[in-house]
Amino acid sequence: MTNNPAKPAAALGWNFPLLNDGDIKGFHDAVQEYFQGNHAQVVAREVIQNSLDARKKDGRPVEVHFERFTAPAASLPGLQQLPEIFSQAKSFAADQAGAGEFYDAAMKLLKKDKLPVLRISDFNTIGISGQDREHSKPWCQLTRSVGISTKMGGQGGTFGIGKGAPFVASKLRTVYYLTLNGERETIFMGKCRISSYEDQSSSLHDGVGNFGASADGCVQSIRDEKLIPGIFKKRTETGTDIYIAAYDSRENNWQHEMVVSVLENFWAAIYFEDLVVKFIDGSAETVIKKSNLEDALQKYNGHHTALPFFEAATSGKSFRKKGSLPSLGSVRLFIALADDFPKRIQMMRGSKMLIDYYAPKILRDGFAGVFICDSKEGNEMLRSLEPPAHDKWVAERQEYGKKVMKELYGWIKDCMKELSEKSGGKPDEIPDLNKYLPEAGQEDDEPIAAGDSKKNDDDRESGKLVGSEKEREQVKASYSAKRNVSIRKDSGGGPQPPAPPGPHKPQPGPKPPDGPGPEKGSHPRLDTSNIKFRSFAVPNDKGMDYQLVITSDKDQEGALKIIASGEDAEYDADLVAALGMDDKRSYETKQSFISGIRLKAGIPFRLKVSTSSKRRYILAIESHGS
Repeated sequence: MTNNPAKPAAALGWNFPLLNDGDIKGFHDAVQEYFQGNHAQVVAREVIQNSLDARKKDGRPVEVHFERFTAPAASLPGLQQLPEIFSQAKSFAADQAGAGEFYDAAMKLLKKDKLPVLRISDFNTIGISGQDREHSKPWCQLTRSVGISTKMGGQGGTFGIGKGAPFVASKLRTVYYLTLNGERETIFMGKCRISSYEDQSSSLHDGVGNFGASADGCVQSIRDEKLIPGIFKKRTETGTDIYIAAYDSRENNWQHEMVVSVLENFWAAIYFEDLVVKFIDGSAETVIKKSNLEDALQKYNGHHTALPFFEAATSGKSFRKKGSLPSLGSVRLFIALADDFPKRIQMMRGSKMLIDYYAPKILRDGFAGVFICDSKEGNEMLRSLEPPAHDKWVAERQEYGKKVMKELYGWIKDCMKELSEKSGGKPDEIPDLNKYLPEAGQEDDEPIAAGDSKKNDDDRESGKLVGSEKEREQVKASYSAKRNVSIRKDSGGGPQPPAPPGPHKPQPGPKPPDGPGPEKGSHPRLDTSNIKFRSFAVPNDKGMDYQLVITSDKDQEGALKIIASGEDAEYDADLVAALGMDDKRSYETKQSFISGIRLKAGIPFRLKVSTSSKRRYILAIESHGS
C-alpha cells in the first residue's frame, strides 16, 4: 500500500474547501439534478448495479440489504456543524430557485432529536480500495471525484454519475460511507453536497464537503476503527455500507417503491442467482431471491411490467437461442408468445439489469423477450453506448455504435423469423412497411410528445374513419406503422354520452369533475402535460380493439379521457373495456374515461381498449393539467 496517511491527531469534522479561484457551485448540482424524481427507485437501481459490479468471483450471489431505522441526531457525526454552514449557504444562494426552501427545511430537521436513516449494505462483494488521492482507484472515485467511472467487473457503471443518487434521497444532502476491502482495511468518510457559500470572513467555500479526520488544513478518510462513530456497524465481511442521513421516504410504506424498482430492473439478476435483496424495517424482513421471485412478482403485479419477460426466461415453452456475434461475442435470447404480451424485448448486459426495450415488428402475435449479452468484450462495448443513467444504448455515442446495434438487432430479427417458422406462422411482413419504419439501429416507434402541434396537425389528414373495401390494405399498413396521435385540449365540456358515428360533434356541457363520469370525488385526472401517447388499431372478429402506450415523465395516478377522431369530427369515445397488457388487470371504464391508471416515470404503460363502435377511429387523449 502506498501513501498511507498518518493517524489523525485532530478532531473529526467537516471541511468545505476554500474556492480560491475555483468555480462557484450553484444549488442545482448537476450530479443530483440528473436523478430527481422517484428517490426510492433511483437509489435502488444505482446502488445495486454498483454492488453487482463489485461481486466476488466465487459463484455466490451478491446480497444487498436496505434497512431503515431512526437514529438520535447527535449520533450522526458532524451534524452539529451544519446549521451554521447551511445558513451561510442559504444567504449566498438567495436568488437561486428552490435553495431557500431546501435550507429552511434542512435547518428545521437539524433541530430534531431523531432522524430517519437508510442503511444500504452489500455482501459477497470486494469492498472499496485505494487512498484518498489515488484517482485511479475506486475509493477516490467514490468520494473525491466527479465524472470519473471505472469498469471494475466490466458490467455496471461503477462510481460515475450514479453515485449522486443517494444524495437526492437525503433531506440534508448528506451521506456516509463505510467499507471493508480485500486488504482487510476499514475506511470511513462522510460527504455533503450543497451550494457554494461565503463565510463570516467573506471567504468563498466549495459546496461539496467531506467529513473525516482534520490534518494540515484538510480532511482525510478515517482508517482507524477506534475513531469511527459507534452508530456505524463494524463490518466483519468485505463490502460497503451507505448511510443516507434524513432519508426522504415519500410514502409511509418506504419499501414499496424500492421493491418495485428491484423487480422491474433486477428480476433477471435474481432469477439467475446473481442477486438477493433484503428489506429490513425493525423486526420485519422481506427477502427476494430466486425461490420466491415469482411470488413477489405476482404480489406486486400491476406496479411493474416484468411478468411477461420473467415468463419468457423461465417457461419451458419459450423459444431459446444462443449465438456468437462478430462484435459482441456470446449472446442469448428468450421469447415467449401470448396474445396479451407487450411485443417488447428487454435488453440486458451481463449484470442482468434492465437497460432498455426493443420492439421488432416481426411477429403478428404478442410476445415478450429477454436479450442478454454475456461476453466481457460485448459488455464493455455496449456499456460504452450508454448514457450515465445506463437506461438505453445510443449508437451515436461511439463510432462503432451503428455497426454494433445493426448486428444486434439483425440477429434478434433472424431469431424471431426462425421462431415464426417453427410455430407454423409467418413473419408480419407488410407490403411497403419499410417506408414507415426507421433503419436498423434506430428506435422503431418514437413516442409522440403531448402538445407537439406540428406532429398533431400532420396526423389530421390520416385520422379518418376507415371501413371501405378499397381501404383494407391501408388499414393493414397503418396498424403496424407509426402513428402520430394528438392530445385534444379540454373544451370545458363534461363527460358526454357516446356520439353516434357521423359528423355531429358532442355539445359542450358543464365543467367536468376531476374524475371520470359525472360523480364528484372520483379519481383525479392525470396531468397529460407530462405524457407521451401512442395508439394502434387492432382488428378483431367483432370490430376493432386499440392498443394504447402511455409514458409519463413523472409518477402519477388517475384517469384519462379518450377521444375518438373520425373523418371530420372528434367524439368522446364510448369505452366498454380496458385491459392492462402487462399486468393483465381490468381497468374501470365509464363512457370515455379509464380510471385507476398508475404511471411510473419513464416506464411505458400499455392498455388494450375496446369501444362500442365497430368502425375504426384514431384515438387520442384529452389534455388536462398544466
